[in-house]
Amino acid sequence: MKFIHIADCHLDMPYVALNNNKDLSKKRKLEQKYILKKVITYIKESNVELLFISGDLFEQSTVQIDTINYIISLFREIPNVKIYITPGNHDPLIKNSPYNTFEFPDNVFIFSNELGIDKYKELTIYGLGFNNYEMNSLELSTVNLNKEEINVLITHGTLNGNSKKYHDIPEKWISNFDYVALGHIHQKKIDSTKIIYPGSLIATGFDEPGTHGMVVGEIYYEDENKKRIPFAALNNPNIEKKSKVVKYKFVKMDDTEFETIDIDISEYYSINEIIDALNLENNIYKIILNGIKNVSIDTLIETIKISNSNVCQIIDNTIEDFDLEKISKQNNLKGVFTKKILKYLEKNPDKKDIVKKAINYIYN
Repeated sequence: MKFIHIADCHLDMPYVALNNNKDLSKKRKLEQKYILKKVITYIKESNVELLFISGDLFEQSTVQIDTINYIISLFREIPNVKIYITPGNHDPLIKNSPYNTFEFPDNVFIFSNELGIDKYKELTIYGLGFNNYEMNSLELSTVNLNKEEINVLITHGTLNGNSKKYHDIPEKWISNFDYVALGHIHQKKIDSTKIIYPGSLIATGFDEPGTHGMVVGEIYYEDENKKRIPFAALNNPNIEKKSKVVKYKFVKMDDTEFETIDIDISEYYSINEIIDALNLENNIYKIILNGIKNVSIDTLIETIKISNSNVCQIIDNTIEDFDLEKISKQNNLKGVFTKKILKYLEKNPDKKDIVKKAINYIYN
């Protein structure tokens, strides 16, 4: 059977990284819902049976009623898909949580802070969620699994963490599960351990570079000849040996990335050259300008913003190219100081860049 694993959608979260670009922030919030809709469409078109949502589906403190109603309407579009949700630290199962105050469809199973177990065909699905904004649980420390079954765990927390706030989970507690659907860490971790973070469904800031999306997987049994066994035939006495197979892959869903561009403009003598070198496209950008300024920085910054509306932050670390030899000949304190700087550079040529920045700070 096929499954999809998503986490950390954070619907209606405030986009702190986009505080300088309100229109882009509003657009990004709409894209959050659009991408969740894309997940549902993928499920419909790919005969997926299970959807695992490993916490932080929405932002409890800022989520809108309209957004909750939209989530519920999407879930109703896939009535034959079993949806398992473990509340996270941003959407905990508190008294006024939408999980408690709205009516979710019958195909949605929401776990609490006590380890829950549900059966779906030949799968045994365990789940554990937050019931407050912090959680330090030992619920997974004593789980005894029936290794003849396919065991799946869905939870939100920090693998091998030590915060004692966000459900720290030692790997040894969960290493015997056949698939562990985690949430909380926004960068994807997809490896052979079968302890998987899909990362945030949609990038939410510059601390989340790279692609974002979901994990698509499949769980089944095969016989000793590597042939797939239909679930209906698992109890056939003629099948002497069978083994569990869990396959999964990452599927990109978010077409926009948060990208930081660190550019040295020392070799450029026109603004258009710098614009060409930046090669801005459809991502969301933070640009860091370094090196010697050979153009008007104010005009450059204005031109960059005009060239691409997705530029939300520009940091100017550029410096003036002072003629130290000429300044050292001045009959004043600046000239005396500059002579000492030149002597220092003769002995410490590797400190040139640091000294240039210090001179810019002092001379400007």
